[in-house]
Amino acid sequence: MSALKIKIQTLKNLRAHVSPSPEWLKSNRATLLMQISNTLESAAVREEKFSWWKFNSVWSFLNIFLPKQMVGYVLRPVMAVMAIFGLVFGGWTGTVSASFNSLPGDVLYSVKLATESMQTSIASKPEEIKLRMEFAGRRAAEVKKIVKSDVSKIKKEQKVEEAVKHLKNDLEIVKVNLETIKNEPITEGSSQIVVDVAKVVDQKSAEIQKSLEQTNTDEALVVKNAPAVAAVVPALNSNVVLVADQVKQAAAVAQETGVKAIEVIVEKHQADNSTVSKEEVKNIVDTKLKAIEEKMGRIEDQINTMVSTSTLQTLETKQEQAKLVEPVKVTTEAAKVTLTAAKDELSKDNLDAAVDKMKQSSVLSQVAEIKVDATKILAVSVDQVVATSTPTVTSSTSTVIIKTTTTTTK
Repeated sequence: MSALKIKIQTLKNLRAHVSPSPEWLKSNRATLLMQISNTLESAAVREEKFSWWKFNSVWSFLNIFLPKQMVGYVLRPVMAVMAIFGLVFGGWTGTVSASFNSLPGDVLYSVKLATESMQTSIASKPEEIKLRMEFAGRRAAEVKKIVKSDVSKIKKEQKVEEAVKHLKNDLEIVKVNLETIKNEPITEGSSQIVVDVAKVVDQKSAEIQKSLEQTNTDEALVVKNAPAVAAVVPALNSNVVLVADQVKQAAAVAQETGVKAIEVIVEKHQADNSTVSKEEVKNIVDTKLKAIEEKMGRIEDQINTMVSTSTLQTLETKQEQAKLVEPVKVTTEAAKVTLTAAKDELSKDNLDAAVDKMKQSSVLSQVAEIKVDATKILAVSVDQVVATSTPTVTSSTSTVIIKTTTTTTK
């Protein structure tokens, strides 16, 4: 251990005496990024199977012959540190390629994140934005794999939570960086760079949102052969609901990121028509409006399905259900009206007004999604729940307030 400390100290001393010039760093940044990318791609093909087998074999051996508590709490972090040292001291290509397909909770997942962090730390702001969008896409793919996996519900919720945390963090940083590069002093070609980056963000965020929304319709989130109440009441099936809720939150951030990118594109067009044509801008805005409109259509379908398949029998309970559904209908109608207004402004070439209405409709679609989830929970009939509480709703055009009063089922 002392020898290892000496090596670390030697590296620190060397770093303290090495001070590369800013010109050298700038000239070599692009080359380094390209080399990292090429190395990762070739290493993934050449060494992935062997390296991954090697780590998995060691891990399986330890789980068999050592106490589980020692493996989980002592050896796991040690192996992660060893993997990082492997990355630094020469065997990094195999370690990185082995970590590429790792998921939250795996030994090499920290190596995967560390490699991504290294790439963003040496990238320019526009390149960092593109990288973070790529990494957010990886997190979305991880979520899909976790949801389809055979791990326990609790483990699934924990793994999804970690992936979503990193996904949302990358997207939040992208939004901040978009605002930063948009407001930087204009130089030759800078406006075009900003527009090109914003287009990438718009496209990637739409792909991420679609992937996450598709994940939430996957069979793995459906409780088969279970009472209808179990699928919607958190108290009875908390892990499934929590996973779906986290995925929806991530999809909402992806939607917001896409809206932000379009806002930047429009502002750059208004400042300089040569960066992007009016027709292209209108097509980009129109595509986003159609995506929001499709989302609102899915929300309306959920409400109609819930009402048509309801098991409520008495007139009184049906009237209560109608009260629950009303706030969602109000919000969806407001979103549809706003979408229509956005389309009208777009047809008149009023881009600022169209974007403003687009942002409003985007928010309303997210509010409607939250309300429809709440309605599903509250619409469970009293006769399906024994010795529990009966929810009541006070509704307005913008909020749903949930109150709980204790009742006894007769």
